[in-house]
Amino acid sequence: MNRSVQIRKKAVEEQPRYTGVLVAARPWRRVALLIVACCFLMNARPLRGEPNDDTSYPVKLGFLYQLTLYVQWPSGSFKSATAPLVVCVIGHDPFDSDLEEEFENHTVEKHPVVIRRAKGIDNLGSCHVVFVPAPESKQSAKVIASLQGSPVLTVGETPGFAERGGLINFTVIQNRLHFEINLDAVRQASLTISSRVLALAKIVRDSSQQ
Repeated sequence: MNRSVQIRKKAVEEQPRYTGVLVAARPWRRVALLIVACCFLMNARPLRGEPNDDTSYPVKLGFLYQLTLYVQWPSGSFKSATAPLVVCVIGHDPFDSDLEEEFENHTVEKHPVVIRRAKGIDNLGSCHVVFVPAPESKQSAKVIASLQGSPVLTVGETPGFAERGGLINFTVIQNRLHFEINLDAVRQASLTISSRVLALAKIVRDSSQQ
């Protein structure tokens, strides 16, 4: 058994349990999210269609939820032990509303998930996760600059997002979804990302430090 298979097998065996319960009566969606969860740990979720078309976003939303399970925010990031974990989507929201509802039926470490749409960069400090869709990539630099040093997980899906200071960037290689992590930005944000995730990611550095 080669090393990559051993890492994937160990990750699946150590997969964390969901901290919430799906309450919506759509069993097929529950199964879909569980499949995405397993594929996330194997870093091998195939996509259909173009990397940033509508058909890819259910997979990305599943990845996004799974990422939150492997991230630790510093103390004081939440007003209380049961305060919501706020996911902000910049500009146009590409995610399916039904899947977003499933996402919001979960919790992360007892924090209910809330998805908000942000038209601009004002008040992003109240978010725990900020997703910048490809159509809003022109705002990436402003989003990254406004949140620099804040405990906010910034996630993008365009080339260079992580190198410019974003924390995580989705990429598509041979029709499969992968992700990059900027460890410099993670440290500046005072976030902790599980080594299980780091083992599956491509680690990048700030372009200014290369």
